[in-house]
Amino acid sequence: MLERLDLPPTARRLDKTLTEYSKDHELSAEMTPVLEFLRREMVEAVTTLENDAIISRGRLVTRVEPAPSM
Repeated sequence: MLERLDLPPTARRLDKTLTEYSKDHELSAEMTPVLEFLRREMVEAVTTLENDAIISRGRLVTRVEPAPSM
């Protein structure tokens, strides 16, 4: 599986770590889909939080008003 470049940095690292874990460990037939489901859900949640943080930082930067001129 290729690294997901469409994800923000933290979510990308989490996705890569969890994907590598599932490849490096032999999982039972029952655990494989469970881990895949949890990986997708966690990456989606982290992506949402990370994107919200990026947007919020952008809003803080754009709301700075210039000092009044004298």
